[in-house]
Amino acid sequence: MPKLLRSFEEFLGPKQGKSCLAEQECLGITYLDHAGSALFPESLLKAFTDDLRNNVYGNPHSQNISSKLTYDTIEHVRYR
Repeated sequence: MPKLLRSFEEFLGPKQGKSCLAEQECLGITYLDHAGSALFPESLLKAFTDDLRNNVYGNPHSQNISSKLTYDTIEHVRYR
């Protein structure tokens, strides 16, 4: 078990520690030392993996259907 998870479990209890780490809702506790990268919320990981499971992305500079999907997705994110 990772050391961080063990410390959350010791502080909040096993069930709450895992939930807290998964969604980063720690009863008013803010963890500031992410070393340049925050923990991903479970909801984001689920949405991302569902997207990858349901779509095929290709090189946005190529000329095929999967590449068009990638190009369109990039443009949508760029201009939202």
